[in-house]
Amino acid sequence: MDSGQRHADAGGARDGRADSSQPFTWEMHSEAEPNGGNPLSEVNDLEAGWEVAGAIGNVGDVDVFSFATTAGRLYRLELEPAPGSTLDAHLTVLDSGRHDEGAGADYTKLTAEPPGPGASMEFVAFGAGHYVIVRDARNIGGATVGDASLTYRLRVRELSLVERTPRALFFPNLISEMLEEPGSVHIYPFQVAKDTDVRIQLDARSLATPSQMDSRLWIWAKDSGTWVARNDDGPKAPDSLIYAPLPVGGELYLLVENVEPTSPATDLRYRLNVSLP
Repeated sequence: MDSGQRHADAGGARDGRADSSQPFTWEMHSEAEPNGGNPLSEVNDLEAGWEVAGAIGNVGDVDVFSFATTAGRLYRLELEPAPGSTLDAHLTVLDSGRHDEGAGADYTKLTAEPPGPGASMEFVAFGAGHYVIVRDARNIGGATVGDASLTYRLRVRELSLVERTPRALFFPNLISEMLEEPGSVHIYPFQVAKDTDVRIQLDARSLATPSQMDSRLWIWAKDSGTWVARNDDGPKAPDSLIYAPLPVGGELYLLVENVEPTSPATDLRYRLNVSLP
């Protein structure tokens, strides 16, 4: 892939600079086939600071990138049609496998944001590598579209954890917040001793006036760079709850994210009720 081309973009959050008003210079690359991820050796490389030009070149085409991440760092992905393209952008990020588990067994997040054609996503890396998958949303559930005109631009940027932290988490506490967009993540630092019982309840769809947020909670350990507790709402639980003793102590982060990939949700309010039972 050609990595010798660079250009500066002075836009706002749309170009991955949600935490900075300074222009950013992207390193230009091009997608190269075969990169369908089957086998997993057939992927393209991806690094923070890159802009990749590609295309959903045939019906059902899937472009898979091996993204070199650092555990505990926050990244933003943005996928948008190139000028003149009718791509309906769909992004997936998944871990590259932890211990003896397969790719995606530990972490998977999807995003597609109708009615607009673009898709964006933020995530905290839980290991040394992730896969990023680019598709046209119309191919989800069945291959229907694909040709050389469905071109796209994929951008990835590392963001500041500090600037994405609304506030420190203290116990007990009641916090009301709202995600900026469906693919955003909020990060709350806190400290407890090992084996401390914590109760972290997130209310969104169960609020008196329900929001459209489909929540997921993680507790991430700074020292190890891995998650130590997580909860995604199940069919009988509209919101997320972590209620357990934590196997590690020290510097921890609570991560709050929305995992509904197809909702054009504009109301992403939530309330955190945290305590040490």
